[in-house]
Amino acid sequence: AIVPQGAEKGKQILKQESELAFQLLNSLTENQKKIAVFAETALPEIITFNNRKATMLEPKGISFNQLDKNQQTILLRLVSEYVKN
Repeated sequence: AIVPQGAEKGKQILKQESELAFQLLNSLTENQKKIAVFAETALPEIITFNNRKATMLEPKGISFNQLDKNQQTILLRLVSEYVKN
């Protein structure tokens, strides 16, 4: 996302994360995309809602083992970048 106005106008939030995520997405084959993309719209920010007890979520999407070595490297870089922030 790019800040539209104010003192930080033009600043791109999570720029490196966005670039790595699109790099990963664009590296997927059509078959991998069919597995990886499991919703047409983004999930809500908090997907466990306001329950007092967290529950395990059903795994969805593509697994690490279904990625080739280059894609795995991109994913690990993406996770590392996200965690550093």
